[in-house]
Amino acid sequence: MNSSVYIFGNLGVGYTQYPEGYAQEFFYKFHEQSSARSQIVIHRDKNLMYYGYVRKLDVPERYIGFCVLLNGVRLSHINELFPVYEDAVADLVAHGDILCFNEYNQLSSFAGKLKDKQHEIERISVLLREKIEELGKDAVVLPPMRYGIERDSYKTFSYAEDEESLIIDASVQYGYTCIRKSGNCDAPLLTELKNELRKRSMPTPELTKTGDGVGETSTSNEEWEYEAASNSTPVPSIQNTLPSTTPSISPVLGHQHMFSNAFSFSGRIRRLEYGLSYIIYEVWNVLSALITGNLSTKENGAIVLYYLFMIPGIWFIIAQSTKRCHDRGNSGWYQLIPFYGLWMLFGGGNEGTNEYGLDPKR
Repeated sequence: MNSSVYIFGNLGVGYTQYPEGYAQEFFYKFHEQSSARSQIVIHRDKNLMYYGYVRKLDVPERYIGFCVLLNGVRLSHINELFPVYEDAVADLVAHGDILCFNEYNQLSSFAGKLKDKQHEIERISVLLREKIEELGKDAVVLPPMRYGIERDSYKTFSYAEDEESLIIDASVQYGYTCIRKSGNCDAPLLTELKNELRKRSMPTPELTKTGDGVGETSTSNEEWEYEAASNSTPVPSIQNTLPSTTPSISPVLGHQHMFSNAFSFSGRIRRLEYGLSYIIYEVWNVLSALITGNLSTKENGAIVLYYLFMIPGIWFIIAQSTKRCHDRGNSGWYQLIPFYGLWMLFGGGNEGTNEYGLDPKR
């Protein structure tokens, strides 16, 4: 079965897709039609079938999506796509290179552009292709299209309420077919990772004494976690659920290293990074003047070279200042206010997640 795999979404610095290509317009529509937290979107374009998935993250505009493109055939089991894509989300969280949990135990990301994580993207693409190939064993040839239906028409279904046969029929006749899933959207592995992270964030019980004051009934944090876990429904081990190539790691909280997205205008940075950025900018300013002065023998030529050298420096400081404004809950335009740079240097930022992203101190 001829298939291609795409991964796309907004992970915090705008739309990103791998591999890049013409299908971007379809993936935009996948997200536009996604009103649920988890949703399958199927698109037919003549003899091509796009089986997409969109999962929304912690911030409303952020999401991650997967899409498998088939040529000339359609799948016979649409509902089985949800576990395939949900497992892929859990696998990305377990590896921690693209998806993670934020401080509120919500699904988040700190990857930025997918092309920067090419090795991880190629790995998950192989896993998705293998699972779709397994589903595709029962694939059938596409029937002719009903050209009376518009190319951009769409039909919406509920994952739990509507019959799969109706969904399959609609998927080959309508331009877009949406299957929305309410309730639990997490694979068993992702649920286990969340529970593990929640347990680790619980405080250690205080020491207590029996009524007669003799002896103590305290337990260590590790024992308390074990007792709490024993009262809940057991879940399969992470080690047994992950693919053989998955390393044994703990759930990851989102953390952005300093200068990891230095030229991006999205996200937040703390005071320390902003102060260091200003020093770097001033050093670059001096070095640019010295270098251009030595390279040019004419005064006008030196000035032109100086400004050319300063373009990346100016971009850098504006981007960093914008993110510092975001950390204080303000638009990047606030940096134009006279003396506002002092507030960015010495004033604290918003605690926790705000509309611009995760707390950089976490």
